[in-house]
Amino acid sequence: MRVVDAHWELRNLGLRTLEIEFETADLPETISKLLDENSNVIVVAKVPVGHVGLHHQLARHGFVFCESMIDFRHDLHDVELSSALSRLSGNVQVASASRSQVPVILENVTSGMFTTDRISLHPRFSSVTANRRYANWLRDELEQGANLMQLIYRDQVVAFFSFRIVSADEPVIALSGVFPGLVLPGMGSVLQAKILEHARQSGCRALSTRVSTNTPAAIKTHLDLDFSVGSIWNIFMRVPSTYVESGSNEFQ
Repeated sequence: MRVVDAHWELRNLGLRTLEIEFETADLPETISKLLDENSNVIVVAKVPVGHVGLHHQLARHGFVFCESMIDFRHDLHDVELSSALSRLSGNVQVASASRSQVPVILENVTSGMFTTDRISLHPRFSSVTANRRYANWLRDELEQGANLMQLIYRDQVVAFFSFRIVSADEPVIALSGVFPGLVLPGMGSVLQAKILEHARQSGCRALSTRVSTNTPAAIKTHLDLDFSVGSIWNIFMRVPSTYVESGSNEFQ
C-alpha cells in the first residue's frame, strides 16, 4: 500500500487527511491495524477494482463508497470530430487568461460549477467547503507554474483548463470545465478536444487524466475522443464522528 499525508486537505477540510492506495497483496491484519491507528483523521481509501474482500473490510471500519475513478490516457493522435462538433470547435478559440481574468475564473469555480466529486456529494461537507477546495486547488496549480487557459466562443469566455507540463509524457490538467449557465451542446467535447490539441502543440507525447464515474457524460466524451482506459479504482472515505466542519466562508 501507499500512504500519502494529504496535507493540503487540512486547509480545505480543517482536519488531517490520509490517502491510502491499496494493493491486492496487502494483508487484512495490516490494513486493520493502519485504519485503527488513524481513527481520528479523515481517510480516503483507493482500492483496485475487483478487490471485493477489501470493500467489506472497509465497511466494517466505517468507510462509505464515494465513486470510482477511471484512468484515461491519450497518445495525442488526431481525433476526427463529428461535423457538428467540428463547426462548433471552429468557432472556439483558446487563449491564455490574463492576470485580471484569473479572479473571474476563480469566481466561477467557487460558484459551484463542480458538484459531483466526493466532497460535494458527502453529507458531512457543505458546498462552501467543496467550492473552497477547488479554488485552493486551482490557486496551488498556478503557484506551481500552471498556465490558465480559457475557451472563447463568440467573444464570450465559456470554459477553462489549467495546464502544467511536468514532463513531455505527463502534462497535468488539474482542473477543466464549462462555466455554469453557459453550457452549450457539445462544448464539453470541444473543451477536451482543445486540451488534446494544446498538449500536442506544446510538444507533449501523451496525456493522462482521471475521471469519476459520478460524471458519466465526461466518461463518454473521453471514450468518443479515443482515450484508452487504464486502471479503475473504487474510492471510499471515512470521516470521524467527532468531525465538525469549519463555518468559514473564506477562500484561503
